[in-house]
Amino acid sequence: MALSSGCPSALGAEGEPESAAELDAEGTALLNQREFNAACPKLARSFRLQPGTGVLLRLALCHELSGKQATAWTLYLDAADRARAKGDARVAELAQRRATALDARVSRVTIHLDPSAQNASALEVSRDGEPLELTRFGTALPVDPGPHSIIATAPGRKRFEETLVVSASPTTYSITITLPRETPSTPEGDSSGSPERESKQRVWSTQRSLAVASAGVGVAGIAVGAILGLGVSAKMNRARSGCSEGNSGCSPEALALQDQAHSSALASTIAFGVGAAGIVGGIALWLTAPKAAGEPTEVTVQAAPLLGFGTAGVQAVGRW
Repeated sequence: MALSSGCPSALGAEGEPESAAELDAEGTALLNQREFNAACPKLARSFRLQPGTGVLLRLALCHELSGKQATAWTLYLDAADRARAKGDARVAELAQRRATALDARVSRVTIHLDPSAQNASALEVSRDGEPLELTRFGTALPVDPGPHSIIATAPGRKRFEETLVVSASPTTYSITITLPRETPSTPEGDSSGSPERESKQRVWSTQRSLAVASAGVGVAGIAVGAILGLGVSAKMNRARSGCSEGNSGCSPEALALQDQAHSSALASTIAFGVGAAGIVGGIALWLTAPKAAGEPTEVTVQAAPLLGFGTAGVQAVGRW
């Protein structure tokens, strides 16, 4: 089918290399050659530069022949409205008849809002990058064949994104937008789930764990000190039995026992000192720690005497 472009007046625009008339003529020629991918953009640019019912009808026909029934249907209706407004009944009837013929071939999608989305503030919904007015929800919207992206966002809500693939045959689709909260809601005045509260709970638990560990080391130190102290007395008694008065006649075994007794006494004193410090420190940590709200931290403490030739002390290993 050959079409004439009409005679719209030429209109140049800053930044546009061609006038509306030239674009209309080129687009119409490409449309007659059925090169729709090149024709439709030129006709659309011509209409933007100089809106007219004639070029709008040609643009609608271009989209119809290229398989975009929904876009063509919308443009035919727009052309019919423009013609009626100008009192051109013949063109209005033509455009309306084309739209009616297309109606049964147009696919439609209805976008619904889940209650989670209805209650969201500052809700933004777009279809193929174009904002969708809230009044369009729940209404069957015409949609061309091919993929279409539906995106919804709102502060504090998880992003909704879905790609709808529309078939070439007329089909009815439905999409429900859900926008759940990003984090579970916290009752007003309850800061149990806040980062500050969680940090405090971790600090409290650690402090109480250190208190228990310190006390455990203290108890172990005192126990080791007591055991070493008992050994000192026995070794000294055995050493005296092998010495004459003034230690001038002590046997080598007695002298060795005396050295061991002195080392044990020193180790006992150190163990008692460590034990006392551990218990006092543990009590101080426990009393100054805030009350923990979570489960107590598991604490394991092991203590053992560390003895050797010329060496004495307490070895403590802990895990918390």
